[in-house]
Amino acid sequence: MTRKQHRLICLAVLSVASGYIAGCTTKPTIVSASTIKVISTQQALSKDKQTPVESVMSQLQWVYTTNEQLSPTKKDILWEATFGNESIVTIKVPNSTYPWYNFVFLSHQGQEWNFSAIADSPCPPERTTSQKEGIALPMETFSVTKMTVGSEFRRVWTFASDIKTLVIGKYPRESFTQPEGAKALKIKDNDAWQITSDSNQTLFYYFDQGQLVWMVGNLSESELLNVAISLPSVSDPLFPSTMQPNRM
Repeated sequence: MTRKQHRLICLAVLSVASGYIAGCTTKPTIVSASTIKVISTQQALSKDKQTPVESVMSQLQWVYTTNEQLSPTKKDILWEATFGNESIVTIKVPNSTYPWYNFVFLSHQGQEWNFSAIADSPCPPERTTSQKEGIALPMETFSVTKMTVGSEFRRVWTFASDIKTLVIGKYPRESFTQPEGAKALKIKDNDAWQITSDSNQTLFYYFDQGQLVWMVGNLSESELLNVAISLPSVSDPLFPSTMQPNRM
């Protein structure tokens, strides 16, 4: 495969040695890892990008330090969530000596799903933290990434442990049609909604001061609700944290 058939996806990855969650980088950083040398995409026909999962399987490719090249298969897909014209596909990277995840963010453009960003989240012990910074995370230790998706105003944070994963997003409020079957509820003083897919994937979202806050992952419904309740107002400069990390 020639270089022209590949385009490198920039990875916005937080150095979790500091355990710092609050804030967000506006310029993605390319990070090399111990078993994967390159995460890239390859050209795919429109017919192979009709769903988010199809788009990921036909385009994403890993190059390992052994020079082995692999693409994800259905068995590597941990979960998928679609919200309007946005989607997330979470992959557990195969053939890794420790838990390793890719969170692929996609948008629906025309008649196909295209990549917006990738968050790379390896979870070796030296890159995990136990500092939850006020967020009611159900994991004891986890890796964190923070990044922007498409613009500096669309911010996401990913959390990953050996089993559980979570994504929290804060986007500008945009007009959209309420998804069919959305269940209304209250999160603090905000009107909120819950969407449960056919595969029992749960997504919570609410509006706060002109911002859309959403969260999804392979957590239980009660765990996800506890996370939502623990978040501060979007006006808090530490969002989604409520406290500064301990500096050792």
